[in-house]
Amino acid sequence: MTGYQLIRRLEIILSMLDNNTYLSKESIINRLMDLYDIRVSTRTLERDFKSLDVDFGIEIIYDKKKNGYTIDNTSTKENSIPNFFKFTELIQIGELFKEGIQDFNSLKSYVELENIDRLKGVHNLKPILLAIKQEEDISFIHEHYYNETFKQHHITPLKIKEYLNRWYVIGIPKGEKQLKTYGIDRITALKKEKKQRLNKKPYLEQLGRYNQVIGLSFAKNDTPEIVKLKVELKQLKYLQSLPMHSSQRIEMNPNDPYGIVSYFLIPNYEFKIEILKLNNTAEVIEPKWLREEIKRLLVKTLEKYQ
Repeated sequence: MTGYQLIRRLEIILSMLDNNTYLSKESIINRLMDLYDIRVSTRTLERDFKSLDVDFGIEIIYDKKKNGYTIDNTSTKENSIPNFFKFTELIQIGELFKEGIQDFNSLKSYVELENIDRLKGVHNLKPILLAIKQEEDISFIHEHYYNETFKQHHITPLKIKEYLNRWYVIGIPKGEKQLKTYGIDRITALKKEKKQRLNKKPYLEQLGRYNQVIGLSFAKNDTPEIVKLKVELKQLKYLQSLPMHSSQRIEMNPNDPYGIVSYFLIPNYEFKIEILKLNNTAEVIEPKWLREEIKRLLVKTLEKYQ
């Protein structure tokens, strides 16, 4: 069995438990066979549960009262499930192209990428990831689109982040005290460098702030705050299936035609854009300053149509 086959099976099992909260081992095994033509033993299924826990931080537990297995949301690490599904998506896309590479023209007839330009620079992913894992520095030439310049950089890479199907490396520039972000599609002449001697702790604290935003932008003094949106029910399903941020929480009253969606984040430019994308299905409740800011942007937009 290949690693891809294992990952695919783990994804199917997790999807079952995510959609059907309590299932017996027998039910899972039968569904794997009947729906996916995947034959596993009880022992194999137990190993799969252990792999989800040890390798991906997703714990599967047995509930005696419900007589079935479920995802333990109390011990499962935050973002582990969406991160796992994103990981399997990348694996499956890679496998798809691997199988179709011999006949790419045929593959293009039934696989349409949203924007092929977004794949530019993906060859840099592997060496950057290896540099992070092996704690090595890298240097490269980075193109600045706005200034139309090319500049040499030497960084200690800490993390790779995806946003809007583009990949970025976050790192410590040599001789500087603030983290910076570089689009890997604008990187050329990438090579390994001698490691900087520095204390990573303050930089790791900065790195954690990227988890508090949508996208990549925030100012030095920005702090996260609670944001609440009043969202129509028809839009809530989209937010449930594709949360805007990991801090998203949804409160619903069966008698109301809307739900309250709350976030704890830095309300940066990208977040405001996501709110505007919700159009007339959502309304900012708090904080007041953000409500006024969104109102101002909508008024300015409306003025262009008068």
